Amino acid sequence: MAVMKSMMQDLNRLHVMGINVVVGTDLGGRPFIVPGYSFHEEMQLFELGGFSTEEIIKCATLNAAKMLRVDEDYGSIEKGKVADFIILDKNPLEQISNTLSIHSVYKNGTIQPRIQND
Repeated sequence: MAVMKSMMQDLNRLHVMGINVVVGTDLGGRPFIVPGYSFHEEMQLFELGGFSTEEIIKCATLNAAKMLRVDEDYGSIEKGKVADFIILDKNPLEQISNTLSIHSVYKNGTIQPRIQND
């Protein structure tokens, strides 16, 4: 864990220097990377490295859209942008792991069906 913390602190230093840092787990067929969940784990690593929760959310949304050059349509909630977003039961600004408390998912403004955990 100390190695990961050191790596994330280095990444944070780049962020502070103005480098566009993004969250985005590479899938690449690795058995330890679970699509979707690993994204949340990566955000927790950013927190470990000293990023604020607000900075982490920006790295996962607007910064990623800027990197892909689609920030005119994605990455933030603004009039005229594509309405892809999630509603959470807990505040991610308090702790980034609260992004796992997903209440509902919207794609292009339409609520998406979710698997129920009974």
